Amino acid sequence: MLKRALIPVFILTGFQASAQFTLSDSAIDFGTVTKGSPKTVELIITNNSDQGTLFRILPEDKSFTANLPEIGINAHNTDTIRITFDPFQNVDYNSEIIVQSSGLAGSRSVDVRGKGVYVDSYYDATQNLYDEDLKSALKSLLAKNYKSLGYNTARDYMYGNIDNHDGVVTCVYTGRTAVFNDRNGANSNSFNCEHTWPQSLFNSNEPEKSDLNHIFPTDNTANSYRSNYPFGVVNSPTWTNGGSKYGSSLFEPRDAHKGNVARALFYFSIRYQNYSSFLTNQETILRSWASSFPPTSSDSLRNEQVFYYQKNRNPFVDHPEFLERIQSISSTSKLPPKYIAAISASNIDLGKFPATNLQPYVLVVYNGGSDSLRYSLSNSRQEIVPEVNQISIAPGESYELKIWLHAGTEIGKITDTIFLSTSKEALNFKIDVTAEILSLSVRPNELIKANLSIIGNRLSILNANHGTIRILDISGRTIRLNDITSSFTEMPLNDFVPGVYFAVLEDRNGVQQSKKFVISEH
Repeated sequence: MLKRALIPVFILTGFQASAQFTLSDSAIDFGTVTKGSPKTVELIITNNSDQGTLFRILPEDKSFTANLPEIGINAHNTDTIRITFDPFQNVDYNSEIIVQSSGLAGSRSVDVRGKGVYVDSYYDATQNLYDEDLKSALKSLLAKNYKSLGYNTARDYMYGNIDNHDGVVTCVYTGRTAVFNDRNGANSNSFNCEHTWPQSLFNSNEPEKSDLNHIFPTDNTANSYRSNYPFGVVNSPTWTNGGSKYGSSLFEPRDAHKGNVARALFYFSIRYQNYSSFLTNQETILRSWASSFPPTSSDSLRNEQVFYYQKNRNPFVDHPEFLERIQSISSTSKLPPKYIAAISASNIDLGKFPATNLQPYVLVVYNGGSDSLRYSLSNSRQEIVPEVNQISIAPGESYELKIWLHAGTEIGKITDTIFLSTSKEALNFKIDVTAEILSLSVRPNELIKANLSIIGNRLSILNANHGTIRILDISGRTIRLNDITSSFTEMPLNDFVPGVYFAVLEDRNGVQQSKKFVISEH
């Protein structure tokens, strides 16, 4: 995807149960890839969970795509998706692929980059340029090696070769045909040469007058009605022929020529200048025509023939996508900033503390715009703890936000909302969070006769049945796990970093007892 407008690829899973997974790569650099010759790499997904998981692939970036709409992976298995980079422009691309599990693991992101290039070296000077820089490069390119033919010679080539197909010449405005191949034949068949940019606006100067990229054969009457009027949509015509219309000092060409008119005028303004501001009030409708009526194979062939005689090309025929990188042809061009952002999930389940919350939930926040975004985070519950309260994300990048579930004073199910706020209100997000805090006390009506106590830098365990002793940190992660035997009576704690911990004793019948303890600075 073009870096200025970048949209992420989402890969979603369809299970609510925990679907922990890992990816073979956190970044993929495709290197230099030629437009039309895409490159594919493999991304391996490992499902570390205890149940099969369905990964659904929803690509939204036309330059980075995945090969499958969905993929199912069995428990503790791996599978492969293929990511393809197919550049549309000769620019640097930077985007993200977001792999989302709807279980407790959350999401992961893969940074994807590549350099798009054109196969035609003619446009090498336009690599990674935008706006005025691109316009300037094109202007220099179109003047380089340009061969001024003179008006008579240019018309000879136009009538005899470029716009002559098996002896037949067609009026671009009306579709009327005639059989001739030179200027005399044009006169005798009531044809003449249409200057898409009117001669009167540039005083019939050369080389503008003979530039084949904006002159076309036309019927005399149609040319007369067109005169030097601007192009536009004619709602109440006073003249029509073959789909072209004139009325209210506007001329509307037939659909078959609308795109050619637009590309000819864009070329002319770049190659020379916007004489008399002729393009200014037409640019919007002309851009619409250029998009609705893209270059045909016939247009490309004409471009090749013009290059053969004149030694320059119309870049908007070869690469109509250049218009996406130029905000304005008729005036100083500066693409406005684009603000696009996405999150990997708007509803998340953090599971249970401490039974299942053994790792943070990862929420991916993606910036697909052209400017950096800075988010402030806020929420109400002390049990729901984002790792930071502010994040900054560069264009085309993502941030993996870790969200922890901590123990609190309340037992049972809890809900909360995390707000991500930035200066662009439309890019603000809210994430609804659910979780459950389990009691760490003895289960009702079930007593453990074992005794847990802290003696110095040791955890003492007395009178325990065979089972396990688990040490959890404040976020619910398992720090240490040991089986209990008759000979196991204590656990050293001197290597623990300062902090709050829980010791959870579980006998072989599943009955639990816990003790909270604090390791302070020595």
